Amino acid sequence: MQKRWLVVGGGTAGCVVAARLSDVATYHVTLVEAGDGQGGRLDGASSLADLAVASGVWPSLQAYVQGRGLGGSSRVNGAVLSGDGLDLLPADTVTDAELGPVDRALLAASPDARPAVLARRQGRLLSAHDIYLAPVRERTNLDVVSGAEVRAIRFDGSRAVGVTLADGGVIDADAVVVCAGAVHSPVLLMRSGVVAPGMGEFADHPSRVIDLLLDRSAVVGDDRLVTGAVLRRSGTEIVPLNHVGAGAPGRGALVVGALRHRRRGRVTIDGDVRLSFDPLDPDDATALGEAVTLAVNLLDSRPFRGVVAGWRITDAVGYFHAAGSCRAVVDTDGAVAGHEGLYVADSSALELPASGLYAPTVALASRVASTLAS
Repeated sequence: MQKRWLVVGGGTAGCVVAARLSDVATYHVTLVEAGDGQGGRLDGASSLADLAVASGVWPSLQAYVQGRGLGGSSRVNGAVLSGDGLDLLPADTVTDAELGPVDRALLAASPDARPAVLARRQGRLLSAHDIYLAPVRERTNLDVVSGAEVRAIRFDGSRAVGVTLADGGVIDADAVVVCAGAVHSPVLLMRSGVVAPGMGEFADHPSRVIDLLLDRSAVVGDDRLVTGAVLRRSGTEIVPLNHVGAGAPGRGALVVGALRHRRRGRVTIDGDVRLSFDPLDPDDATALGEAVTLAVNLLDSRPFRGVVAGWRITDAVGYFHAAGSCRAVVDTDGAVAGHEGLYVADSSALELPASGLYAPTVALASRVASTLAS
């Protein structure tokens, strides 16, 4: 008899976990995703102005973008890779011919800047669905259910035995792996009665967006790469955007982050899902200020003249790197304390790294899934 695994959430981590568990012929895996079942990258989704593409993000969290649908945030992020897990993704360095005008200005202005490494193959940006799930979706021991939001985990005593859907339906399982992301995984656990001090508390990278008015000669079409270069220096990361989509023609941006520092927040349930953020600690605020100052100094350098006609520092958050919101209840193998057959294997179980989250989330999901499959 096959062991029945249920994976909740078909985002970056869920695609990895479902594919890896279904490698085992004696397992039957059901992947349940609240959003659509298409899974591929969404056109324009990595541009700030067009980020909230239809069906591609959670509509209740527009101020803090989280991907929705198979592939999750890997459908809508910039696909820039850094940190652990690069060996688990098709990592392709941007060529000189692909660089945009803001990329070139950054590379010329700073010797630390480098062409970006993107999750892509043959020039095509890839989601975790494209890389992990699509090649195995026809397996007979793998069912993918989309458009089905999970409301709660069902228990027999302390053992997870399935889930209840928002429409009242039930899916039975022998074990449940939660991969709903750093916002929705703690919400699901809390709604299911799994609570602990620190539950729902997460960290993010302090960041700001500098809006650029591009010189007419530097305007490129939105069919060009959004990001082709990156500057990383002593914990500061600056990511150039050559355009921000059809919704804001003639605009670009510099996304500035302090990757060795933390912006702290929490997820709570008050009817709807609520996010709140603490003020930056003095050290974190200082680090972000220094990062923004570095970016401003670069904008005042010769290579940016003729590319940028004007700029302004906005209040916008440039990164949506929430991590760690379920660490209070999971061990290093993803098992939820005090419950049998219940695991978490996404960024909610990840300590915030000094990098982006795409590759580290894939690495954590792969490691947990490999442990569960052994």
